Order: sequence, then structure tokens, then C-alpha cells
Amino acid sequence: MRYPGHIALMRVLRDTGLFAKEPVEVRTLDGGRARVRPLDVTSALLFPKWTFEDGEEDLTVMRVSAVGLEDGRRVRLTWDLFDRYDPETRTRSMSRTTGFPATIAARWLVEGRFRRPGVHPPETLGTEPALVAAMLQELEKRGVRYEARVEAA
Repeated sequence: MRYPGHIALMRVLRDTGLFAKEPVEVRTLDGGRARVRPLDVTSALLFPKWTFEDGEEDLTVMRVSAVGLEDGRRVRLTWDLFDRYDPETRTRSMSRTTGFPATIAARWLVEGRFRRPGVHPPETLGTEPALVAAMLQELEKRGVRYEARVEAA
């Protein structure tokens, strides 16, 4: 989830050319000229503002909602997540909610639990209810908890 107006701001930055990878020529303070990639300038200016201080806390909020048929009736499945920085392990919520699923899935590949050949987006796991349940269980062990509910749609 991003704050209101986030996508509009990103579009302005993109449309202005601040994410461009092709170098442009700029005039330097001493009157000379230099070629720079706009993306490099944007990164140099923004990344320090987006970097957490040591011990600074974050949180992650996510809702996944899907509507479909179950036993012939229309239902809505919803999973809610609210996760916070873990001061005991000094692990940021964004690291917990992205890194844990990635390492769990990597372990499954090594163990042969997921054997389909090829490259698969994370959504592939979602097509197998047993893997979804196992992933949620593994995340629960690490303190990342989803609340799931089913309701008529």
C-alpha cells in the first residue's frame, strides 16, 4: 500500500525523465559540461531519504482479496496482514514480509517440495492450496501472521 498520490508523483518523475537511463548533457557549476544519466541523479538524491536509520521501525500493511466460486456460491476470500519491525531480531517488517517467503520457497525448491520446471512468479504457489497453507504456517512460526476470512460476495 502506498500513500494517496504516490502513483501520481511517480508518473510526474517518470514523465519528467528522471528515471531515464540515457545520458543527458548538463552544464556544471564551473560552466563546463558533463553527461549524466537522470536515473543516477534521481537515485543519488532520493535513496538517502528512503534509507532507514539504524533501529528505525517500519510496518507493513497488506490486504489480499479474491472473489470466486466455492461449491457453486460466490465468495470473497480476504487475507489481512499487519506486521511491525522486530526489535528483538532488529529485522524490518518489509524484510520479514518479503525475505521470509522467498527463503521459505527457496528451501522448498532445495527439498524438492516444489518440482515444476521453469521460472514461476510467486502467484504460482497460490494455485496449490497445500503450499499456501504451508507458507502461512511457516510465516506464523516467524511471527508474520495473516488473518484470513471467507464471506459471501
